[in-house]
Amino acid sequence: MIRLFTTWYAEPSADRRAEYAECLRRNLACRAIDEVCVLAENGDPDASAGLHTRRVAHRPDYADYFEWINEIASRDDISIIGNADIFFDDGVAIVALASPAERTAFALSRWDISPEGQARLYDHNDSQDSWIFRGPIAGVRGDFPIGVPRCDNRFAKELELAGYEVRNPSFSVRSFHLHAGNRDIYPVAARPDFVAPPYGYI
Repeated sequence: MIRLFTTWYAEPSADRRAEYAECLRRNLACRAIDEVCVLAENGDPDASAGLHTRRVAHRPDYADYFEWINEIASRDDISIIGNADIFFDDGVAIVALASPAERTAFALSRWDISPEGQARLYDHNDSQDSWIFRGPIAGVRGDFPIGVPRCDNRFAKELELAGYEVRNPSFSVRSFHLHAGNRDIYPVAARPDFVAPPYGYI
């Protein structure tokens, strides 16, 4: 069983909202993904086969995903946590054959999709947009929100502190990122709205 856990909220930008909807559509259409589990802050995505929605009253923390995963994941189930603007193609089926070992997590760099439809790896050690686990997730601190600057760096460190081996097989397991236009470049210095350290890099 491969499940994708992601988020949904009422994005004010129509263009950005359309990108989220397209990513959700592609993930639901992916033959390798058995179920898509969505934590919805406000508003609900359209009902679809294979889609499970749970309402939350705040921006989801990683801990919210851990709780849901641990409720339903058997020892050999694959759970993917992904940002709302990430989608997978059928190639993600490889994780059923080469899934993370116990106490191992995959933290994937994204493949950006250009306006022309070409995919290019964003290969930076401080940027991951999806994470893959086998079985329940144990002993990892996750009381900080997903989708906030430096959350991925904090998550990498918390996985390390919990005794997980963290790998980034992003050439073999490709996660695609749909975000037209320019993205903000985060400053080196932390800001109050960033997830606080400690940080890890992969």
